[in-house]
Amino acid sequence: MLTAADAAHLLRRAAFGATPDQVQSFVGLTREEAIDRLFDTSTDPLMPDYSVFDATAAQTVQIREVRNWWMDRMVTATPTVSEKLTLFWHNHFATAFTKVASSELMWDQHVVLRNHGLGSFRTLLEAVSLDAAMLRWLDNDTNVAGAEQENFARELMELFTVGNGRFTEDDVVSMARAWTGHNIVGGERIDGVWRMNRSYAFYPDRHDDGQKTLFGITRNWDALDTLDELCFGVKATATSDYVARKMFQFYVHRRPSQATVDALAATWRNANLDSSVLLRTILLSDEFWAPETRYALVKNPVEYVVDLMRRYGLTTADHNFAIRAERMGMALFEPPNVAGWGANGYWLNNTASWEKASMTNWLKWKADDYGVLQDLANRSADEATDDVEEFLGLYEVSAQSRSFAVGLMSQMKNDYPWRVTSEPIAIGLFIPEVQCA
Repeated sequence: MLTAADAAHLLRRAAFGATPDQVQSFVGLTREEAIDRLFDTSTDPLMPDYSVFDATAAQTVQIREVRNWWMDRMVTATPTVSEKLTLFWHNHFATAFTKVASSELMWDQHVVLRNHGLGSFRTLLEAVSLDAAMLRWLDNDTNVAGAEQENFARELMELFTVGNGRFTEDDVVSMARAWTGHNIVGGERIDGVWRMNRSYAFYPDRHDDGQKTLFGITRNWDALDTLDELCFGVKATATSDYVARKMFQFYVHRRPSQATVDALAATWRNANLDSSVLLRTILLSDEFWAPETRYALVKNPVEYVVDLMRRYGLTTADHNFAIRAERMGMALFEPPNVAGWGANGYWLNNTASWEKASMTNWLKWKADDYGVLQDLANRSADEATDDVEEFLGLYEVSAQSRSFAVGLMSQMKNDYPWRVTSEPIAIGLFIPEVQCA
């Protein structure tokens, strides 16, 4: 049966943290029952149509609205696996607004990731590959026979499926030839006005119909054939190994053994690459629940900011939290490159620390306004620290962290009692475990 510490761990990893009441609602469940509840996505709010965003605004304004919408949804939606998994796929198929130059196309890709993230990886891979944002991002919109563009072909293998070192340069050339003609509509005249239509379109006259040798197999390869081969053919083991490892690292810890990855990959292949089976297997694994796994990952800025938004009961209408996350190095829909954002030590840098300190200062002075941790004047330093740890979802901290927090709380209550309405949250945010998931 889950303890509060177990429930908090699960909700930090599978979702974006939880309030004390949400944690308590999982206490007493078995692991299987708790994970079944998180996989019940029937509670997810309905997706709005893109028309809810201001179509008259500049593209940079629209993408900011989309970014705020997603952060608010992470905060307010009942915790399920949907939001965290969509973020995983967003980073896996990293695509950036600055090059795509259309907030609507970024939204459409987001919908693809959300709709297919818990289903067949093969279906998801095809949907993303033929998505207008991806076609633009990795230049397959200009990939035509006789003037092949290899960008998408390379990243399809290196970043999305088999991983680096598991294909050759000749494979890249053949893959690019197979994807020729899989472009976008381009300019079209509507009511006498030329407009750019970036929807997917296949042009047979731009496609290379010649024989191509891919992964040692010579045939007239076409785009969708290559996806089948990557998922279920000679590269099936490499693809399942690469993606299973990456998902394990995102949800559990960064150093899985090869035996662990092999077992996950085999389970996933036996389930025809059903991603819900892979994720469920990871979350039910003993490694996920092991004591040494707790707080073994550094929160990325979105995880960090969203968790605090929920605890304060705030949305982006109250404060520009998306800018906070961006200043820490993570703007949704704007990964730094084709490989996406890094993890763990990637987020331990001066820039992120400086912005976290700025946000901490803002939050502590807003504690009184929002009634956060305000009833601590007559509590001992130990009791006050208990309240702070519960508010922040910290049900198991190291003795060193505990001693550190109690010491600061005691000093504050003895030397600066007038700060009892603002400093407790700041003290809590200095606890190292707050930075970790």
